[in-house]
Amino acid sequence: MNTAAFSISRIARTQPAEVHRPDVVDLKRLVLRGPEQQDIGPMTALADDIRVASKAWEMPQPYTISDAGRFLRRVREADGLTVFAIMHRETGGFLGCCKLDTNEDETERQIGFWLGEAYWNRGYMTEALQGLIDHAYSKAPRLARLSADIQVVNPAARRVLEKCGFQYAGPGARRDVRLGCLVPVDRYRMDRGIWMALNAWSRAG
Repeated sequence: MNTAAFSISRIARTQPAEVHRPDVVDLKRLVLRGPEQQDIGPMTALADDIRVASKAWEMPQPYTISDAGRFLRRVREADGLTVFAIMHRETGGFLGCCKLDTNEDETERQIGFWLGEAYWNRGYMTEALQGLIDHAYSKAPRLARLSADIQVVNPAARRVLEKCGFQYAGPGARRDVRLGCLVPVDRYRMDRGIWMALNAWSRAG
């Protein structure tokens, strides 16, 4: 299961005017771009799935058109939040989302990601996350580390992080929006030095 949580729960069913659009990240099979109005339908269809929401501590369930609309407005209005829609390059289909959320001094950003169940076990999330990591460190010279909180019941998301170079940083707890209580999470991190070393090793190989 390739899902790590991030908040998509606080947004009104309004017309999400002009949504802030981050840079487009071109990958081998995927394209990462800012979410758009046209994504509301497929986003709702994929997120309204207990198999997805049960691994995502900030995803409401059921997930409605209103939730997707509020999500787009939050993306437009929130400072320090960068969200990408994960798109299939050939079909143009919406597969899921990933995000970068910054702290006050911009030296650390937390990542989150989720993927529709129909697209699990194809390597899409690993490809998208690697693209997100490269984009984050390349665009922000002050960025010292990336972090992620993964529910302990989500081993597939942990494997994705480990494939991309993240290291286990200890246990924690986050509030699960769906359950209304704290749930245990595993905390992961990747320092800039690890990213640079992996890139150098990749180029040498």
